[in-house]
Amino acid sequence: MRHAAAFCIAFALALPWSARAQAPAEPGPSSSPGAPRVEFFSAFQMRLGALRFGVSDEQFAWEGRFAGDVDLVDFGSGRLNFAAEYDVVLGTERRAFDPTQGYYVLDLRLTRRFQNQEVGAVFHHVSRHLSDRSKPQAVDWNLVGAQYRRRSVFGAVRVEGLLHAGGMVKTLFVDYAWQTGGRLRVEREANRRATLIAQGSVDVLGVDESVAGRRRQVAAYGEGGVRLAGRAAAVELFAAVERRVDPDPLLRGTRAWPLFGFRFVNR
Repeated sequence: MRHAAAFCIAFALALPWSARAQAPAEPGPSSSPGAPRVEFFSAFQMRLGALRFGVSDEQFAWEGRFAGDVDLVDFGSGRLNFAAEYDVVLGTERRAFDPTQGYYVLDLRLTRRFQNQEVGAVFHHVSRHLSDRSKPQAVDWNLVGAQYRRRSVFGAVRVEGLLHAGGMVKTLFVDYAWQTGGRLRVEREANRRATLIAQGSVDVLGVDESVAGRRRQVAAYGEGGVRLAGRAAAVELFAAVERRVDPDPLLRGTRAWPLFGFRFVNR
């Protein structure tokens, strides 16, 4: 698995052209709220991309991200959605593209729609691993919570906001007790092919102070860029800044850095 992931990342980086506190992965576009009947596999979205860390650090050079989500069942007034993501961090300690760590994110959501709004329950799992290095301690957690999403259109501008909150039901190694946060994405269509994009998020992690003697942690992310669309897919090019919580699976702390990246998305 590690070698396959490393090969895919190296291939993606050759194409032309956040433990951080992981919030629940973003689901793709849903089918029409007025769907008259139950539909299976009504929406599907894939994302493939990479980030370049804007720091000089042999542990953090690139990060590759593979993510997708599918509406398993759409029952008109709501949906059952499954999302998965795999991220791999590459450094330069042993070779030019040296996988140092990776993590998996799995989400299952059951939501209800109200016009341009959506509320629901979410089960969120994160598992973190070291790559080509021994890891004596398992690092993962499960969260159960709720989310609220709203989409709005103002002429050529599309806005989507998300609020989420939940409590940990199982943790290994981490001191997290609960998580809450929000994110906002804004898109403005410039022409038929190009769309300006901006998005940001803030996540607050409550902690059990008896585990490591620290207080709640705050992660933040902001980016701006452009999406260039083709007939079947689009590429988003962006620059970002991030404050990441626990960037090393076995070392607690925060780091901030600039990022530059791309991601391919289906339309």
